[in-house]
Amino acid sequence: AQDEQVARAQREYEAAQAEVTAKIAEEQAAAEAYNTTRKKKEASQQTAEEATRTLHETRKKVAMLEVYALNQRKMQELEEKRKAATAAAEAAKRSLMEQRQREKEALDATRKALEEARQRA
Repeated sequence: AQDEQVARAQREYEAAQAEVTAKIAEEQAAAEAYNTTRKKKEASQQTAEEATRTLHETRKKVAMLEVYALNQRKMQELEEKRKAATAAAEAAKRSLMEQRQREKEALDATRKALEEARQRA
């Protein structure tokens, strides 16, 4: 009977040892799965952070290009206004010169008419 009790205890011990070994293997597999998932999560976070940085840099570049384009348009408008002002100034100068010429011609015609009137008298 004692041999049977020892054999039963031995079997129970071996069964418990097998169960412990299985649970240890299961726990190790779970730990490996956790580590793998954690590493994937970290990689995903790094990818997301990099994408965010890239997005911010791209937005900065777009804003800078918009400012550059706006400055270019303003410079073009100012250049067009300068050209228009120069053309207006030249037209005013020509108009003034033409007016002076007409006044001179009118004055010359008046002098000539006065001279002719004096000679007749």
